[in-house]
Amino acid sequence: MLEGHPGVKQYCERPATAVINERERLVDFWMMMNGMERWFVISGDAETSLDMEFSGAKPPSVSSRLIEILSPQSFVPPVPI
Repeated sequence: MLEGHPGVKQYCERPATAVINERERLVDFWMMMNGMERWFVISGDAETSLDMEFSGAKPPSVSSRLIEILSPQSFVPPVPI
């Protein structure tokens, strides 16, 4: 969806971490759209929490107030009747 949207100029999968509900989480997507940054976390049962270290150094974090939480169902197009 990000690749096909004409307003999206750049995007990255799993670019950073954020503390959400007192747990450090990987952010699922970052994108630059119409000159504005947007950060997304996809909620669900299989959320990716960080119980491990990456390369021995803590990755940079994104403030959770900049994150939009999306449900997996928001990616499923409605079925025509």
